[in-house]
Amino acid sequence: MYLGRLAYHAVHGAMAGKTKFVVGMVNNKYVYLPMTEVTKKRKKVDLEGEFWFSVLQSTGQPFII
Repeated sequence: MYLGRLAYHAVHGAMAGKTKFVVGMVNNKYVYLPMTEVTKKRKKVDLEGEFWFSVLQSTGQPFII
């Protein structure tokens, strides 16, 4: 459901002429976020965590650091 709503709002924004944005939820409301803002800081993934291991397993990627 959540991904469907994000896609819905992304299409709505694009049809309204908006560019260089992503859709997110802030304070329980869907908002358009500028790409420049959401890419300012990098998020790091724990390469030894269970989540990353499950990503590698499900996609068949080798474990390379």
